Amino acid sequence: MKKIVISGFTTFGLLLSISTHAAWFEQNHDADNQFFQDIEALSETQAVAVGDDGVIMYTIDGGDTWQSATESTDAFLYSLEQNDGVNMFTVGENAEILKSEDGGLNWMTQVSAATKDLYAIDTFTNKRAMAVGEDGTVVFTTNNGTVWNKSTNKTNEDLLGVAYMKSTEAVVVGEFGKIM
Repeated sequence: MKKIVISGFTTFGLLLSISTHAAWFEQNHDADNQFFQDIEALSETQAVAVGDDGVIMYTIDGGDTWQSATESTDAFLYSLEQNDGVNMFTVGENAEILKSEDGGLNWMTQVSAATKDLYAIDTFTNKRAMAVGEDGTVVFTTNNGTVWNKSTNKTNEDLLGVAYMKSTEAVVVGEFGKIM
């Protein structure tokens, strides 16, 4: 069985490398002409990629084949995160948050307090996650996405990345050298 050691993508398609020193090979899939924004490996054989127009693709065979996931959005999806190999979140334009409880095969829309584009998400456990985005938007959940609360902050700059440092603390980065 082929194992994913490194997987990546270009803005035009999925690529796969079988080892850290091997060449990259373009993968066949049914989302030609889509722009992929993020990819997440769940295991040596399973990965999920997200991108423009709500495209979500997954592989369960080490990248030999890629299928479209069941999702219900046309929003551009910018970021994807998982922490237990099963539960996942993806975020995107118009405050879109989607959740998967089956490793990325099926997705459900989440209700969020956000109203702006979300550019990045990070999880600390399968219960805690934080997403950041346009005009200083920060939303978080402490109950695996059942409720997404808006956090107040002191910036209107776009926030482009988030990383949990421990269960109640995260670092956020954004435009114009912003680190919070």
